[in-house]
Amino acid sequence: MRKRLRDRNTDDQVEQLRFTVMVVLAGSFLLLVVEGILWPNARWLPLILMNIVLLTALSRVIWPIIDRGSHVLINTLAGGSGGDPRAFGYSEVESLVSRGQFAEAADMYRAIAEDRPGDADVWIRLGDVLGSFLKETAGAVAAYRAARRATPTAGQASRITNSLIDLHRAAGDTIALREELLRYAQLYPNAPAGRAAREEVRRLVREDHGPTHEGR
Repeated sequence: MRKRLRDRNTDDQVEQLRFTVMVVLAGSFLLLVVEGILWPNARWLPLILMNIVLLTALSRVIWPIIDRGSHVLINTLAGGSGGDPRAFGYSEVESLVSRGQFAEAADMYRAIAEDRPGDADVWIRLGDVLGSFLKETAGAVAAYRAARRATPTAGQASRITNSLIDLHRAAGDTIALREELLRYAQLYPNAPAGRAAREEVRRLVREDHGPTHEGR
């Protein structure tokens, strides 16, 4: 049975605990002030205990909304600047890679991808392990294409295209290679690397005597 990673890391748990303590402390003070006005003769100990229970439950409801919103904001800002979003906790999988347990690492990345199918980063990492270490070209290509469908950032999109270019070139798949080179040329039309990619497409077309899709 495949071992599945925990969906949350220690830092997230600490942040949630800190948030809960803040809500309970601040909320208890405000509630006691209001309750003291409304029920001046009430018994304070039951009120305090009730407030703590209610505020703790409330913080657990609010925290996922705040946490998710912060991640979306970070990803949006990172994407707008061409960088990568905040990385998910992959230390457990990375330790497998460092020990040479590549098949186990790939299985764990697949497990994470099942839970986070819209996360381009996990698909890229899976593609890296499959392509670089396990030499499973077809699986690596599928992983990188899944990363592309996951709406990657600009930096991730460039990495995906470069990885696919390397895989198709090594496999001798000239048709797929031409498509990725053209994609790269369109990403960087005025850069030397982009012009070099377009020139390589022209060379491949001449060698294959096939149609070019440069106008696409």
